[in-house]
Amino acid sequence: AFNGNFAIARFYTSTLNATQVRQNYNAIEPLYKNPIALIDYRPDQYSGSGTSITNLGSLSNDAVLTGGIESTYDKELGDFFTIDGGSNTGDGIETTSNVTGVNLNTDGFSWEIWVNITSDSFSYITSFNYSSTYYNFSYRANTDTIMFFNLGTTLNTPTLELNRWYHVVGTADSAGTKLYTNGVLSASNTTAAPNHNLDSKIYFGTFRL
Repeated sequence: AFNGNFAIARFYTSTLNATQVRQNYNAIEPLYKNPIALIDYRPDQYSGSGTSITNLGSLSNDAVLTGGIESTYDKELGDFFTIDGGSNTGDGIETTSNVTGVNLNTDGFSWEIWVNITSDSFSYITSFNYSSTYYNFSYRANTDTIMFFNLGTTLNTPTLELNRWYHVVGTADSAGTKLYTNGVLSASNTTAAPNHNLDSKIYFGTFRL
């Protein structure tokens, strides 16, 4: 499982365009909330105790914190979550119930995270339940990049340094798949997202099928 820090974790029921991605990146702190976000989890919404966190997105679906997750403060990005993943079922953030009503092809979707990777090991960062590892973020230790899986192909960020904050956004719909790093398009292809109605929990820091 993932070892590192999250300062923001979002899932959208549409594809963010380049302007929206850049606007979110330029916000530096997680203050800007795109109104179409289904899932918007922020560490400053965590009380510091218990296992729940409020969703600031449009869906009534708060999060459950699993494992020994902690909330800490960073002078650059504010509050963040520390995730120490010992396994795929270790620390993480997950919705309390399945997300439905989103067609991956016709509606599209986006992942958005502020992430700081602290361990040079293979790990899944975001996931939902659809056909193996497709459309998840994964850190690949052999290339020091975050990989965005799509149907039969992959997109990669530029080489990332450990213990440094990065803003990463992945989008997919009927027109293709895109990956942004720090507000800039890193990679894209024309592989369309499948005509599939999502019926899954959304996971950050853990991997589920």
